Amino acid sequence: MDAEKIFVLISLNDEDKKKFTDAAVGYDLRFMDRNAITQNDINGAYAIIGSPDPKLLKDARELLWLHSQSAGVDRYVKEGVLPSGVTLTNSAGAFSQAIGEYLVGALLCIYKNFHLYRDLQREASWHPLGKVKSVFGSKVLIVGAGSIGRAFATKIKALGAYTVGVRRRHADPDECFDEMHLIDDLDALLPDFDVVAVCLPGTDETNGLFDEKRFSLMKKGSVFINIGRGNIVNQDAFAAALSDKLLGAVVDVTDVEPLPKDSPLWDAKNLLITPHVSGHMDKSDQMVRSIALENLKRFVNNEPLTNIVDVNAGY
Repeated sequence: MDAEKIFVLISLNDEDKKKFTDAAVGYDLRFMDRNAITQNDINGAYAIIGSPDPKLLKDARELLWLHSQSAGVDRYVKEGVLPSGVTLTNSAGAFSQAIGEYLVGALLCIYKNFHLYRDLQREASWHPLGKVKSVFGSKVLIVGAGSIGRAFATKIKALGAYTVGVRRRHADPDECFDEMHLIDDLDALLPDFDVVAVCLPGTDETNGLFDEKRFSLMKKGSVFINIGRGNIVNQDAFAAALSDKLLGAVVDVTDVEPLPKDSPLWDAKNLLITPHVSGHMDKSDQMVRSIALENLKRFVNNEPLTNIVDVNAGY
């Protein structure tokens, strides 16, 4: 009988490949580029570690386990993508420190006018822009209090901010936050905060969460940051808020990626756009490999997997 095939689509050096191979003795472990894997390969896969094209998965009748190398799995939880019975796990936790640091940097950039001074630098213009805001004493609302939200809360709290977390369920106390609330309280909370940072996954529940109504509720002169998913934000309402409500904003995600060249967001002076790179850090890659290896060991030994995704909830 042929050994069950496990495809590993994440980038590994020779040392890492040996660790993965040693962890799966008796299995046919195959290291491949995610862009090179074919429908035939997928159909014969017992398990996949990495992020294959979702369109290839529907007929993978032998597949028991898919481990996504990213934390966001919205591509895989859509109806009809995964065959029945497949366990989906992700790399949640691997990107928390990287994105937590990004969020701190993003806020400081807006508060200290770094983005505007960079524009002036390109014009060779020595032009002070006046006094700036301080993180110390500010009130920061973090919508999505998972590992990423907690990492940001810890860091920004250390700079003197008052941190409030919002969860979709279980508003239990958390030492990273001065307060914790449920998503049902969002409308009541928004008017009181200097900073709103969105750290939510993309699900049916979060689609369009920040619309014209919610931007209108935000405090005049506040800052909006989104590292979750682009479809959480209504793009037209966001563009309007940039011009008449927000001090500034930072987005690492947009509703369409890449952001179309004709989008008015490109011209917003008080907006900083990055191309979905907030989690890009060398230590993040190391954490992705560690989480995948640990789950591989658990899988081959028939032990409970970590980071199991609730496909119905989407995270």
